[in-house]
Amino acid sequence: MLRKFLEFAIDKPLLNHILLVFILMLSVFAYNNIPKEIFPPMNMDQISIKGGYVGASADVLDKMGGLFNRKRIPWENYSTVEG
Repeated sequence: MLRKFLEFAIDKPLLNHILLVFILMLSVFAYNNIPKEIFPPMNMDQISIKGGYVGASADVLDKMGGLFNRKRIPWENYSTVEG
């Protein structure tokens, strides 16, 4: 049964493309209609970056972190997306 299905799918590539486009359109429609209230509230005013380097001491990582913390991003210059 699986073999017949695979042969059918291989023999009819146009049907596969139509099905792919249909699923893509259905997924875009579903994404646009998801109620935004079901998502948990998010605080978007901070970015947390974590990382490590093999062989680096804690002092070196603290100095690197200090370099990143000195540069402040002016969030007023960026627009937000209201959903």
